[in-house]
This record gives sequence, C-alpha cells and structure tokens, in this order.
Amino acid sequence: SKTPLQAMKDWYKLKPELFKKIPYQLTGRDNYVAGRLPRDPLEDAPYPWRLRRMPQTQVEIFTGPDARAHLHELDPATHRVAGLTPDGFLKVVVSL
Repeated sequence: SKTPLQAMKDWYKLKPELFKKIPYQLTGRDNYVAGRLPRDPLEDAPYPWRLRRMPQTQVEIFTGPDARAHLHELDPATHRVAGLTPDGFLKVVVSL
C-alpha cells in the first residue's frame, strides 16, 4: 500500500497540471491534528481585564443555547438565565 505522499507523487506524474507545487515531504509531524500541542502559557495566567462594578446595572447577553453548559464557570450571584428567545438564543442577564 502507498503512503498518501507517494500517491500524490504518482498522481503528479500523471496530471501535473492539477498541482501548483510538486508534492514533497514536510519535516516533523502535524501536532495540531494529532492533538499534541504544547500547553498554552496563558492557561494559568490571571485575566487581563475585568468588568467594573456598577451597582444596579445589568446587561443582557444573547448567546447560543450550548453556552448553558459553561455558566457554572461564572459567579452565580452575578448572572441569571432568562430563557430562550423566539429565535433560539439563550438570554443571560449579567449584573455589573
């Protein structure tokens, strides 16, 4: 059986007009596709910004309904879910 690169090289010999470049081997592995990326250095860093407290001020955020699975990451005292809009967006009210 042929490797994908060898198959591309064979195809290049038959139909070179279909290629912009000659197929060649790249060094190293594709770590992004393989899921072997280095750890993000900002993962443990403090947030670079925050919302200023503004008593008695609220904002409405409209987002996808799947965001509900991540609301546990917010302080429960600062937000409430106001349900779905007729268009299917999740409405979240956030106290500033």
